[in-house]
Amino acid sequence: MIRGCIVAQYSEQNRNSVLALMHEVFASERMRKASYFNEEFWRWQYKENPYGESVTIVARDNNVLVGQYANIPLQLKLNGQLLKSSLVIDLMVKRDYRRKGLFRRMGEMSNARLSELGISVSLAFPSREDSCAGFINRLGWFKVGDLEILFKPILPRVPKKQRKRNIDIRQILYFPDEVNALWDRLASDIPVSILRCKEYLNWRYLKNPNGGYLAFLIRRDDKIAGYFVLKIIKMCGIKLGLIVDMLCLRELDIINSVILHISDLLLRSNVYLCAILRSRLYEEELRVVGFRRLSNYLAPKRYALIAR
Repeated sequence: MIRGCIVAQYSEQNRNSVLALMHEVFASERMRKASYFNEEFWRWQYKENPYGESVTIVARDNNVLVGQYANIPLQLKLNGQLLKSSLVIDLMVKRDYRRKGLFRRMGEMSNARLSELGISVSLAFPSREDSCAGFINRLGWFKVGDLEILFKPILPRVPKKQRKRNIDIRQILYFPDEVNALWDRLASDIPVSILRCKEYLNWRYLKNPNGGYLAFLIRRDDKIAGYFVLKIIKMCGIKLGLIVDMLCLRELDIINSVILHISDLLLRSNVYLCAILRSRLYEEELRVVGFRRLSNYLAPKRYALIAR
């Protein structure tokens, strides 16, 4: 343990030091976030969340900021209850200060502060096994499970004469009020989920300074039937279309129309692989339209979901 280090709640006088630390760590660890992180992105993520500002703990060695443990607030639906919750993001300690007890000290102060604020559940998605073990062994977290990604090759297809469908899919620049009604209608089918209200969706995707998110509204007979959000990314050097969010009626013709629409869009961008996080809600329908699991050995990235 480094006895000279002070662990405390973030204050605005720490802002420049926090930004400098984040730039340094993202760059030294060669993280993708280094390519787009700036003060505007930090303000969006830490200050403009519709559920409230971040709860951040920092560590200082004299006047040098050497660590951060940040949480952004969320609303979590869990088995019919709506709970105040948080997501751990951008956990970092300067290289020379690692394995000296700062992670545990910041985590313990964070847990206490979240409890004072009435936050019931904390979530994290560590991509490294040592990070996962640190949460579990030192801070009382538990592993919910591994997150799997489903993949589908996107191949050029011969246009076929199709029967006229009453399904309309259009790109949107903001999520309308109807999305709240859609959530109210479908939430009972989802045992665990972040609350999908229009304020959260607009902030998370369409106000994101990093950009690149394409949002689409699905209508059937002029009534809202769902939405999805797509982003074209590079993962391990492979260009793919990632469906980052989808909520729609669980009907095969709707999901098939969504995937056909995405396939056409990706082919026009010379992208030949589509991916989505595995979900029990749509797993059967996604399998029918061609999505498959990859073995852990072949999967480009692995994540675990842990909670406290």
